Amino acid sequence: MPSEAASGSAKDSSPIIRSNSTNSESPTRQAARSNRRTSRIDATARRSSTVARSLSVTRPGCHSPQGNLTVTWGNRRITGTTFSNAASVATTSTSCRPPAPARAVNNLLSSTTPAATTARFRPCSLSIRNAFSGGGAGTAGLGFADTAGVGRAGIGSGTGGPSLTGGGPGSSSTGGGPGSGSTGGGPGSGSPPTSCPTTGDVAGVTRSSHPASPNRPVIKPSQRTFRQPNLHLLTTNSQSGGDQIKTCPPGASGYQGLRIGETTDTRHTIRTHRNTGLSIRNGAIWHTSSMRQTIPNCLVAGTVLVITCLAPPASADDVPDRPRAVHWSFQPPHRPTPPDAGTLKHRERIRNPIDQFVFHRLQKSGLDPAGEATKRTLVRRAHFDLLGLPPSPEETATFLADKKPGAWNRLIDRLLQSRHYGERWGRHWLDVARYADSGGYETDIYYRNAWRFRDYVVKSFNDDKPYNVFVQEQIAGDEIWPDNLDLDPRKVYKVSDEKRRHLEARIGTGFYTLGPQVHESALDARRLDYETMTDWVDTTASAFMGLTLGCARCHEHKFDPFTQADYFSLHAVFASARVIELPLWTAMEEADWRQAYPRVIAVERARKAYKLFEASHAGKTLTTEQARQKQNLLNAVAQSVLALPERAAGQFAVDYAGLMHQPIARVLGRRHPALIRPIHLLDRGELKKPGKLLSPALPAALARATGTPAGLKRPFGSRKQLALWLTRPDHPLTARVMVNRIWQWHFGRGLVETSNDFGKMGQPPSHPGLLDWLATRFVADGWKVKNLHRLIMNSDTYRRSSRFATEKHLDEDPDNRLLWRANRRRLEAEALWDAVHATAGTLNRAFGGPPVVPPLAADEIASLREKWHWTVSADPAQHTRRGIYIMVRRNFKFPMFEVFDTPVTSVSCPVRDVTTVAPQALWGLNNSSVIRQATQLAGRIVKEAGDKSAAHIQRAWHIVLSRPPTAEESRSALALLDSLEKTSQTELEHLPAALKKLPAARRRALAKLCLALFNLNEFAFVD
Repeated sequence: MPSEAASGSAKDSSPIIRSNSTNSESPTRQAARSNRRTSRIDATARRSSTVARSLSVTRPGCHSPQGNLTVTWGNRRITGTTFSNAASVATTSTSCRPPAPARAVNNLLSSTTPAATTARFRPCSLSIRNAFSGGGAGTAGLGFADTAGVGRAGIGSGTGGPSLTGGGPGSSSTGGGPGSGSTGGGPGSGSPPTSCPTTGDVAGVTRSSHPASPNRPVIKPSQRTFRQPNLHLLTTNSQSGGDQIKTCPPGASGYQGLRIGETTDTRHTIRTHRNTGLSIRNGAIWHTSSMRQTIPNCLVAGTVLVITCLAPPASADDVPDRPRAVHWSFQPPHRPTPPDAGTLKHRERIRNPIDQFVFHRLQKSGLDPAGEATKRTLVRRAHFDLLGLPPSPEETATFLADKKPGAWNRLIDRLLQSRHYGERWGRHWLDVARYADSGGYETDIYYRNAWRFRDYVVKSFNDDKPYNVFVQEQIAGDEIWPDNLDLDPRKVYKVSDEKRRHLEARIGTGFYTLGPQVHESALDARRLDYETMTDWVDTTASAFMGLTLGCARCHEHKFDPFTQADYFSLHAVFASARVIELPLWTAMEEADWRQAYPRVIAVERARKAYKLFEASHAGKTLTTEQARQKQNLLNAVAQSVLALPERAAGQFAVDYAGLMHQPIARVLGRRHPALIRPIHLLDRGELKKPGKLLSPALPAALARATGTPAGLKRPFGSRKQLALWLTRPDHPLTARVMVNRIWQWHFGRGLVETSNDFGKMGQPPSHPGLLDWLATRFVADGWKVKNLHRLIMNSDTYRRSSRFATEKHLDEDPDNRLLWRANRRRLEAEALWDAVHATAGTLNRAFGGPPVVPPLAADEIASLREKWHWTVSADPAQHTRRGIYIMVRRNFKFPMFEVFDTPVTSVSCPVRDVTTVAPQALWGLNNSSVIRQATQLAGRIVKEAGDKSAAHIQRAWHIVLSRPPTAEESRSALALLDSLEKTSQTELEHLPAALKKLPAARRRALAKLCLALFNLNEFAFVD
């Protein structure tokens, strides 16, 4: 093949290999010049953001003294290279845009570049080693091959000059004649391994300028780090958890570790281990000055670092072993023993093992914990934590009056039994599940049944559904519960319950159907499927495993041990699924109409209802009374997830045909086997560049951690296997991630701050022993979330005051990572909305149902792109529902929620932002909704406290802040009321009846005072 270098000028050429025998320069000058050249190449390479995806090297003849070397990168030929035994190998960058990738390849192919450099390529292996095993006189060799087995080549640097042994396309044999892919037998040949992984990272190697061996790879006896994003891939086959490096795959020649000189004496081979001064730490190879104690100085210059880069292959079944100890979160958790309480300074305050871990960490840091919070603070903290609602004055008084032992435990138990608990904690999970009622993008299509999944989540938390079951139902509720349930009418009770549980599990798969979706007719169906499965895989990894697996979509994960094959094998897991809508009749016909009704309704009423059903047929309209009877009948079925949403009491007519065909939920179902698309490993994540066909499989590194085969069933059942594997007791991530989320939702910050990233780029845990202890305890307790609440909230750590600080504490731990005090936290947008309406006495506490749409102010309506995107609910009573039930559109956020940092719903949200911006104050002071609620609060105060101003102030503080006012606050409030009576002229709207008893000026002043209380930090924050 003609060289493309011919078209470039000579000044564009960059020699990458020079024969030492033809160079008359002194070793010192030669090394200096080479270092300058390499620095220039490295600077160019660093500016490039492109990474080589595949690399092949071909040459017409192996033994001819001269010829063309062609380097192909991806689907492009980067450069043509002229090769000569007597001359340098030159290359040009004129055919490569940008030139940096060519430089990176040049740097890779060079065996004499005298500096610590790195390169990214797609070979079987890189071995920087003494090349005597190749049969020639070479002193160093490089062996590699392309991913498809198109040909293997060895590049050697011998005493007589560089030599190339390797072959043409179509052959991958490791032995043979010229042009056949031969890798052995020639002078100076390299020796590649037997398997061909997808990609790898080449560690930079420092070379010595020792006169006896110029430009030879050595380990310098000084501390130095070679950092590579995927360098931990070098640590293979270390099942014992050590920091060893396995340099050669099974069957490959060569020694492992450090070889001294060119001898084959194994006594001069130093195994790589931390005790020899070479170790892997934080994704980097380290060698320290202790090497001097191991390698005599006279032999340092002749030492060769032997590294074989074993990256995972395209097939998930052939991934080479990696150590389980690469990263803490990829090892199964083991329950540690809590620190001995007898050795702790504040042992008298220890309430459970959580405190032992926390006190031990504080004691090591020389910090003392804050004291216990007051009972008023604790009751408010507990109510907002578990219910998202403020305690009423009566609830606060009851707790304060309970002097018996166990009052705190009884309070927690009472709150956990409230159905509002599920609304509070369900909202937390909806952030993780990126819940929304619309699809986003240009059309922002409305999901009319997304609320079924929201109600499923709320009900699951209220029922204290084990978390492992919760996970299984969301991933594979349709596969865990098969469709062919026995509906024998003789099994009235059992079958009806099973059918109901089955349908509830099916609704759980709505986890996948509610993500952002493109609804554009011009887009290719394959592209739509691809984007949908990408969302499913990314969300599964982040929500359940706390991993950024999406980073492996276009390339190997740069920090965690996950490959593109891992990523697209998970695509294959979901390839057999499709989004369907279950019609109501399918859900009800056997389990409810024939079996549930006779069980829960009197026989006579059931007969009337059945007659009503028979009389109703397509095209016939029910009267108002018939519709009411029909609704009562449905409500009698235990308020299950199968019931229709409640109708407005004043509704005049309902079209029955529409009722019977109303979908119940968007869920996952199965594709027909003939319609399941094959899943390929996509080059650079491009749909138009399919590679190897993949089967459903688990991420290989995590599968090994649990001793599970990576391969899964196909075409159906792989999601079920994935769900069951994720909920294994020994899974490294599932329990840890959920325990960390629960801790974060209690304390405002997780033990691992990056809740959706437990990988190497995530933050390490502040209390690793505590995290593992909680995770193993969580599993041992049956994955029960409410048990974990009790454990956490009964600790001294949870009950601390937030108001304690000294200069030492602020200097040593300003972010309170060591938990020496409680964190003061601002209420989330929904909790703040709920608190305003709860204190005003207007909160509609109805449970479940379709989303509600409150009215907007005029300026807020103007920001709508399409007015129909925000159709206000017709029933005014719906406007004051809890925040969890307010419509969540991806293209338009409810303005109040947006101001207070509601999350973006296109991806899983691990933790919400907390900002302080001017629009928050403007909303609190000027929004018509807040002003109306302040007026309602004033009416409530007058109704409960009479018409005395002093009593109004006392009651207002108890309702809004859960405490009485101080003497100074009382005086200031009275003065403010007097002042507002004289200055406030704005007439109030929507006056409650009780407020009309007061003079106009006084009621305006009281409403203004209530508005001021809504804007206090103490109202918006929880201590």
